[in-house]
Amino acid sequence: MQTIIIKTQSELDNLPTKFDEFTNIEIRSNEIIKISVKYENCKVYAYDSSKVYAYGSSTVYANDSSTVYAYGSSTVYAYDSSTVYAYDSSTVSAYGSSTVYAYDSSTVYANDSSTVYAYGSS
Repeated sequence: MQTIIIKTQSELDNLPTKFDEFTNIEIRSNEIIKISVKYENCKVYAYDSSKVYAYGSSTVYANDSSTVYAYGSSTVYAYDSSTVYAYDSSTVSAYGSSTVYAYDSSTVYANDSSTVYAYGSS
């Protein structure tokens, strides 16, 4: 297994979309990183104060004071002071002072000072 650390949007954009060896992509950035493709044979994690917008059939794991917007058939785990918007067949777990909006066939777990809107088969 390999790990790739991403600090800029251009570093992410230059990655292949399919990996032969299972790969963890760790986003550690102060800028907003947009994930607009589906990566095969890997997982994407956001750390530190990273802000990640994920599109398509994305799966994002976010830690620390992360903000995540995920569209498509998204799965998002966000921790600490997280803000998460996930649409379509979304599954969201958010902890800390979380704000979560999840639509359509959503499953949401939110703790602490949470605000949650969930629609569809919530």
